[in-house]
Amino acid sequence: MKQWYNVERVREDIKKGIYTHVAIVDGEVAGTIGGILTEEGTSEIYVFYMDKKYRYQGIGSKLLEQFTDEHVNHGATDQYASVEKDN
Repeated sequence: MKQWYNVERVREDIKKGIYTHVAIVDGEVAGTIGGILTEEGTSEIYVFYMDKKYRYQGIGSKLLEQFTDEHVNHGATDQYASVEKDN
């Protein structure tokens, strides 16, 4: 996972628009979330990752809250996410 979720890689992915919010703890990527407003009033999460080391500390909840608030402020009334099996 470090190959995908290290600070340098995530910085590049932010520039590409893949992630919109990132949590960094002690220089490590603790979690990321990204998505788009797909149509009028619809928010879609297409990536939401939390490093196992940082789970159950409220970091993921804060990422989701910030992401959701931003989309609500841009008119979202619905939010969707797809989840891979065993994820």
